[in-house]
Amino acid sequence: SCATRGEVAVTLPVGARYIATHYFTTADSPNDRADVYETGPKEVANARFSEAVHGQNNHGQEVVTVYYYNRANRARWVSINVDYR
Repeated sequence: SCATRGEVAVTLPVGARYIATHYFTTADSPNDRADVYETGPKEVANARFSEAVHGQNNHGQEVVTVYYYNRANRARWVSINVDYR
């Protein structure tokens, strides 16, 4: 089936060292949840997250990007949190 793709990105402060990415969505089965919960980059109720992709912007900052593929016929909330030091 077809999916819509959303992009979520976080730009780290200059000099920050990436530690981990946390993935959150309301997608659940048989009904979506009222609030987001942590899922990881895996298949969840007609949706999935990609593994985080890392790159640098023009200011030398690390940018962490995640794609969310939603195959459900409804909108869902998604977010990521990035740990760094």
